[in-house]
Amino acid sequence: MSKVWADLAPRPVPGGRWYCVEFEPGRDLLVINQLRAGGFEVFLPKYLPPGRDVLAPALGRYLLVRFDATAPEWRAIPGLLGVVRLFSFDAERPIAIPDDQVARLRRLFGDDGEATRPGPPAAPLPVGARVRMVAGVLAGVASLGVVISSDGVDARVLLGGVPWTMAQAALEVVEVG
Repeated sequence: MSKVWADLAPRPVPGGRWYCVEFEPGRDLLVINQLRAGGFEVFLPKYLPPGRDVLAPALGRYLLVRFDATAPEWRAIPGLLGVVRLFSFDAERPIAIPDDQVARLRRLFGDDGEATRPGPPAAPLPVGARVRMVAGVLAGVASLGVVISSDGVDARVLLGGVPWTMAQAALEVVEVG
C-alpha cells in the first residue's frame, strides 16, 4: 500500500488567525502534509544556510498554521503525528500570532516561505548596531539588542544583558551605532 501525501503547494485559507505549532525533529514535512490535508494553511519559513545546499527551517522546530479558533477542526492539531504541541493558554484557547509578525516573516521569506534562491553572502552586521529580532525564538518578545560580534554567518547580540547567538534568527538593523 503506498502512502498518499497532500499537495505541498501552499493554499491560502480565508479568515482565521495564525498560530504556532512545535514539531518533532525532522518531522516538518509529515506535519505540513497532515495539516494541509486537513484544510489548514501552513507557513514554514526556510532559508539556505551559507555553505549548505539544503534548506533549513528558519524558526527551528516551529511552523505557523492558520485556522478559525471558533471552528472545531483545529482541535485535531495537537494529536497529529509529529506535533509536539500547539501553543495555547489551555485546551480551549490557542495563542494567536500577531498579524504584523506574520506579515514581516512573509516579507522576509516570501509568501511561500521557501527561500530557495541563495542570496549573496551576508555581510557582517556592524558591531554596536541596535537590532530587533524579526524571526526566531525571541521575535516579538525581546526588545532591542546590540550586536557584540558578527561574521556574516552568525551574530552575537546582547539582549537584556545576556549574549545570544543568532544563527537561526532574522535581525533587522534599527540603528547603526
